[in-house]
Amino acid sequence: MSFRVKSILLLVLVLAADVSANKRYTLPHMVTTYREDKLIVVEMSYAIPRAGIAASGGNRDNVRIEQTISVVDRLGNSYHSSFARPTSLPPAGSTSIRRNYLLAHEQIRLPPNEYDLYVGVRDLKVRSTGSFHSICRAPGEGGRFDISDLQLATQIISPRDEVATRQNLVIHPNPLRLYRKGERVFVFLELYNLHRDEFGQTQFEIAYRMARPVEQELQIELFESLQRNSSYDEEDSGQSYLVPSKHRQGVRIEKTWAGREGQTTIATQYVGDATQDLTYLEFDIAQLADGIHKLTLIATDLATKEMATRSVIFRVIEPLPEKY
Repeated sequence: MSFRVKSILLLVLVLAADVSANKRYTLPHMVTTYREDKLIVVEMSYAIPRAGIAASGGNRDNVRIEQTISVVDRLGNSYHSSFARPTSLPPAGSTSIRRNYLLAHEQIRLPPNEYDLYVGVRDLKVRSTGSFHSICRAPGEGGRFDISDLQLATQIISPRDEVATRQNLVIHPNPLRLYRKGERVFVFLELYNLHRDEFGQTQFEIAYRMARPVEQELQIELFESLQRNSSYDEEDSGQSYLVPSKHRQGVRIEKTWAGREGQTTIATQYVGDATQDLTYLEFDIAQLADGIHKLTLIATDLATKEMATRSVIFRVIEPLPEKY
């Protein structure tokens, strides 16, 4: 092969790499891990930007994509590998920015362990690609009191005449982590290894606080955009963001102490009868400043005083005109 031909081929490869790089996009995502019998359930939802993929057959929700999911343990052993070609995906929401994304949701079951999860998406027409990586850890190992990851949602609907379970709740996940003022933030979680008293009851408390995350906690791949305002020092009005729970009895809400934003803690106490329980919280964010916020939940088993903590980050924006 002549030097000229080699040079042309090399140029073609370089240009192809540049084109491929220009067609890469981030996948805002949310991964939560739960316990179920002797397994763990890994739920993942992610938002695919419409601008990064081609519509199929003239329908904006029809797609021609390849989806790959791979799970390996910390030693590199493969525990799951799957390949799919979905042909239709629902929009990530009905308003503003969410309409510009398609929502994908998957669930896999694994033996309890710590795993690396890799998800990739490739458009078969324009060859664009998106991917993300997440670390999944089994909650409640060794019988210790623990809580699951926190799942952000735009809405959670309870069954009318049944005890709420993760299987019968209707949860609309929000992998974009984006909320407009006037909307409410829903957060779902499960609790594990609660201690029953002599009457067979469990008692636990969930406290929460809102704060601004530090710069190191912000990951660009989690958000549609990381633009944020400079109102980090705004005073908090001291209001209670928590909306009283409607899906269970035996709930008491009290403000334990208050101050500036990030220094307000609200505690909610629950009574149950199962060693594994669940709840979801609903927050009114009308008074939150624009920008990115960190919600921290501290769960306490009131019988043993064991505690578990989880945090999740979301963004608040002013409502946009519907044309956006």
